[in-house]
Parts: sequence; C-alpha cells; structure tokens
Amino acid sequence: MAIRQTSMSTKSLGSVLLYVLWILVVISILAFKLTSSSRVVTLNHSAVSTQLKNQMQISSATQFAIFKIISNQWKYKKYELNLNKQDISIQIYNEIGFISFYELRNRSLKNVFNLVNIDQSTVEKLENVVKSGNIQKYNTFNELLQFEGINVEVLNKLIPLISIFHEEPVNPLFSPENVLILLSGVDQYSVQKLIETADEIEREQLRKSVVDSLNSREFEYSDDIASFFRVHITIEKEIYLVFLKYDHQQKKYKIVLENKMMQEKV
Repeated sequence: MAIRQTSMSTKSLGSVLLYVLWILVVISILAFKLTSSSRVVTLNHSAVSTQLKNQMQISSATQFAIFKIISNQWKYKKYELNLNKQDISIQIYNEIGFISFYELRNRSLKNVFNLVNIDQSTVEKLENVVKSGNIQKYNTFNELLQFEGINVEVLNKLIPLISIFHEEPVNPLFSPENVLILLSGVDQYSVQKLIETADEIEREQLRKSVVDSLNSREFEYSDDIASFFRVHITIEKEIYLVFLKYDHQQKKYKIVLENKMMQEKV
C-alpha cells in the first residue's frame, strides 16, 4: 500500500514539474517574440549587423553606410536606432546639423548612388571594401575614398543626400554655390556670377538659367530616399529652399528652388 502511494505521489510530482516546465517554455517564447518584434538596438556592430542581415535583408553597402554614419569616428553626439521587421528609423544629432534616414526597408544603396550619378564601378569598389573587411582601418569616409582610389568628388555628391535641414540655418559647408553646383551640374562661373552680380536684369537672367538647369535634371523615382530633402541657401539676402519634389504624372523627382521670402516658386 505504501509503495502504491509513493508511486502515485511520484507521478503527481512529475506531472506538476512537466506543467511548470511547459508554462516556463510558453513564457520564454512570448517574451522572446515581444522583445524581438520591436526594440531599440544597442549600437554593437556585430549584433546590429546580424539583426539587419536576418530581419531586413539589407545589402552590405547599406549596412556600411549606416555604421560609418553613426560610428564614433564621425563624432556624433547622439543617435537612436529603432529596429523592427517593418522599417529602420535612424535619427542622429551632431555638431553640425540634423540627419534623418527614414524607411531603409529592403533597400540598396545603389539606387541612392545612381541618383547622384555615381557610377557602377564606384559602387562596386565600395562594396568590395565592405566584403574584404577593410572598413575599420579608415578613420573617415574621405580616407576610404582616397585609399581605395575612389574619386573624392563622390563624397561631395553624397553630402546633399545625408544632410537634411528642417527650418534651420544652412550648414557652413553648404555654400550656395556648392549646393547648386552639386544638385544641378550648373557651371561654377554662372552660380558665382548669380551670387556676386548687382545688376537686377542680369541677376534675373542668371537666376532663371540656374533654375532651368536645376529642373532639367531628371531623377527617376526611387524609394531609397525620402520624398524630399531640404537645404536652405541665401543668395543676395534672399533665402531659398532647395528640395526634391516627386512628380506623380512624370514619375520622377524634380528639384524645386523656392523663394522663402516671397513664398513664390521661382
């Protein structure tokens, strides 16, 4: 009788243990799903890289751009990387301005490079640097370009795409002539004349030629950039807003130069 009672109590104890174990497994699974579905990721290169690779399938070139931008080597004071299965939102504050990259979901950096006319061979060089594991030996993106034999002008072309100003004074790095030259391909002489000339008629003609050149640039539609980026520039005490606007009828981006003082498109 005692043996039978011992056997029954053993079975009962075993059932309780199995039940508790099952509950713990369920709790663990639920906790994992809750924490992995949406989280703020600590900036750890290998950890974030694994997350990007597994969840987002983002290209190595895009990973490279993200990590170089938010690395301590570039001395950004504050960053926030929110990662989930739907999108990546990066907001970075630094000494010289506000930078925001939004919705980099399943996207390649190649289209962004194409947007500013960076050739395919340059993109391949950048990707080869990533694949070879040579990223860490460079202190700045400029060094990388020089050591890998990439034209330094590439960096200048990328500046408008990685600097978005929201109702703030323009970065000193963005002189009016540099912004217009980089965006439009207008010759430097015309832009300089536009800034320096005092003759109203000549200035108006030059301004129209610059705007026409800006708007003649064709930007094919791409989800790889936000719908617009904005840069404030000042020409002869007139404040202009330069930004990309998507034309749904023509299915391409159009550069718009807007006079903020007069609130008129020019």
